Amino acid sequence: MLLKKKLGAKIVFFFSTFVLVTILVLILFIYFEGKSYLRKNAFERIDYYSGIINKKNESELYNYENEILGLYNLVNQDSENYSKIISDFLLAYPAHYSKIGFCEAKSDSVIIFSKQRAFNGEIFNEKNVEPKEKYLSAFCDNKNPNQKKIRMQIDTTGREINYAAFSKDTEIGLLGIINTSDYLGKILAQIPELELDELLFVNWNGVILNATDKSLINKDISNKEEFKSAKKLEQYSEVLPGNKVLKWWYLSSIKVFIKVSIDFNGSMLKLDSFAINTLIYTFLIYSIFVLVILYLTNQFIGNLKKVTKVAGYVSQGDFSQKIDLKRHDELGLLINTFNDMVFNLDQSYNQLSDVNSELQKKITDLLKAQSALSEAQRLALIGETVAKVTHELQNKIGGIHIWIQNMESLEDLNDTSKLYLMEMKLAVNSLDKLLLNFKRFYRKPSLEIATADLSKLLNRVLFENKISVEEKNIFIKNLIEDSIHYDCDQNLIEELFSNLLINAIYFAPKNSEITITLKKTNKLIFEIMDQGLGIDKASLSKIFQPFYTTKSSGSGLGLAIVKNIVDAHNGKIVISNNKPNGTIVRIEL
Repeated sequence: MLLKKKLGAKIVFFFSTFVLVTILVLILFIYFEGKSYLRKNAFERIDYYSGIINKKNESELYNYENEILGLYNLVNQDSENYSKIISDFLLAYPAHYSKIGFCEAKSDSVIIFSKQRAFNGEIFNEKNVEPKEKYLSAFCDNKNPNQKKIRMQIDTTGREINYAAFSKDTEIGLLGIINTSDYLGKILAQIPELELDELLFVNWNGVILNATDKSLINKDISNKEEFKSAKKLEQYSEVLPGNKVLKWWYLSSIKVFIKVSIDFNGSMLKLDSFAINTLIYTFLIYSIFVLVILYLTNQFIGNLKKVTKVAGYVSQGDFSQKIDLKRHDELGLLINTFNDMVFNLDQSYNQLSDVNSELQKKITDLLKAQSALSEAQRLALIGETVAKVTHELQNKIGGIHIWIQNMESLEDLNDTSKLYLMEMKLAVNSLDKLLLNFKRFYRKPSLEIATADLSKLLNRVLFENKISVEEKNIFIKNLIEDSIHYDCDQNLIEELFSNLLINAIYFAPKNSEITITLKKTNKLIFEIMDQGLGIDKASLSKIFQPFYTTKSSGSGLGLAIVKNIVDAHNGKIVISNNKPNGTIVRIEL
């Protein structure tokens, strides 16, 4: 009796302890992985916005250069009416330039046109004459054949950007003066979905030219240690106490330091709360679990006592005993087998061999069942391992991205190294996209419904694929109605448009036509039709199966993901062949 109680206690102790330790390890793993993910995500967001700012700056400088050249050409063609041309330009584009200067090569002065605002709000031009040396020492030097036609210069305070347009073949020059603060505000306004805690544009003297917090403009931060560090290093990142990350870098083209910071302390507090609540619920569930195990163990030990008592009688030769227990599990099977064995022994020892054969058969069946159970457990373990490996791969890929970016920023890279880095980047992006598609396919879409302008969304997708269309000289027949508003998950619908357009471009022959229709009646209808070879019947039946593709490359998850998105929006998708050739994809939502 005492031994049996000890056995039950051991079963409860070891089994429950194993379960508890496993859950605690899992919670700790999720917590620390979550903490690592939040920090990594903050740095990725900073890198994302810094990349956007750099690209927007390059684009704006290029636009200003072309704009001042265009104005210069207009003035050069009709120099006698330069005053009207410049005045009309300033009034037409009052937000582009604070001043525009005009000078002749032989003149020592510059005629400055500046925009002014009257008391009634009307904008008018004011014309002043100022010394040429105030702006550019070689402003209208037509004698030097090496002078370029366009030149950009930042003033010593960093508050103005000057574009000088001149040529050795003409007798005139043009100067466009841009207020740096207004210029930076224009870049700031173009950054989509700004989710930063702080964004500063600071000149070399430590004066804030523009910021997300407008109250900081013109504030002097030259004595701050982080700005001093930025001037020394020109680019650095740092994790501050309180779960905050920041990055400084120097934009040499306009001589401005940029600071971006993100505070993810709120997310960390949520993660801490989640971990604490999970631990509390785990201990509650663990307590209930122990009580249930104790109950089941006592039941098992009670049945075992009955079996042991009858077995003792049988061992003494009393074959009239029978275990009176009715069960429908493995223990019940054992009891029935034991009762049959006792009955057969009581009838005749001659049937012992038959009983033994039957028992061997049952043991064999039990071993097969055990083997099948082990195989199922092994497959479950493989699936769990694959999921973890995929997660770990994505973490490592994130690290590789950062290292590639760091190597790309090195100044002493030769062309071969840059080519290798580009190939590495393409390969890593391809692998990351493949892993992301695996996750997105097996995870049911979680919709974030909001009203979206699908016409603008589809036109944006067309613009993003403009290069692919032009490479194959494909004509896009656009049948998109204006301003179609629809309640949906905008990101998922954009992915749907993108996947279907990429497929159509891939299968469309060169110099062919793709027709895109988007209209709204009592339902939303989207249709895309190419002039490719079409789809055979065998492929049509498998087209939405995961990993099935007729492309020479790709994961085969594109259309499967599209089908998931359509289903999540309670829609219908039909793919059919177009006569005489091509494919039609029709979606109704």
